[in-house]
Amino acid sequence: APVATPRASVRVDSFREFRASELTLERFVGEVSVTEVTDWEYSGELANPLDPAQPARTKQDAAGASPLRLFLATRDDPGLRARGDDARVALREYAP
Repeated sequence: APVATPRASVRVDSFREFRASELTLERFVGEVSVTEVTDWEYSGELANPLDPAQPARTKQDAAGASPLRLFLATRDDPGLRARGDDARVALREYAP
């Protein structure tokens, strides 16, 4: 049977805001955005599945939704590693 391991407690500073000078970006993880997908159904004699003017599905970026970019970074605090704390940070950037 699997042995349950105790979970590390989440500290309040895990959710704080940082100044750009406190962090070093390590790598770009990816981008998240919203896309609206519409499935179309046509009926009647004029319905033609091969007609490009009658698409079966259309995709469009959501209006006003700017992408959210994700990065991995490290905190520039020598005391963190001395205490054995994790200096890694996940960042999310929102476009203005």
